[in-house]
Amino acid sequence: MTRSTIKPEPLRLWRVEVTDEGLRLHLSAHWNVTQITVEDDSGSRQEWQYDQIRFVLPYEGARDGVETWLAAQETRILLIAKTLWEAKHNAPTLTADESKQLADYVTQERIRTAMHPLAGAGEEIKALREEIKALRQLAGGTATSDFQRLDDFAEQIVAASVLSK
Repeated sequence: MTRSTIKPEPLRLWRVEVTDEGLRLHLSAHWNVTQITVEDDSGSRQEWQYDQIRFVLPYEGARDGVETWLAAQETRILLIAKTLWEAKHNAPTLTADESKQLADYVTQERIRTAMHPLAGAGEEIKALREEIKALRQLAGGTATSDFQRLDDFAEQIVAASVLSK
């Protein structure tokens, strides 16, 4: 763990690098921040102890939008940072809730990138329905009556959207 006399922000932007592909954001992420008392020859003092990782993140927007984007994406970026820390240290750092949240982000991204920008709700429901069925099959579970009822309802919406086109 890192120690400092200054309480760290969850994300710190160290540098913005301009490249041919856009901008590269040099960041550090900090979590598990706790205040501790340190005793030494000078007496006692308060310090901050935390986990951290430094990494580079690509960014395709304008330079003046970086801070706003970082604030809006802070939770997602911290999850990415913790995942990088886990890979680097071969040790878990994500909580169970964070692991679920990360899985939700991955599923949302898969659905978003699989959809054409003009896709309607029917196509989105169809893609989501297929993802859920695939996950259920991987888990080896059987469909509950509630799941089957909702799946039938989703199928009706998808069929109605196909007919309306």
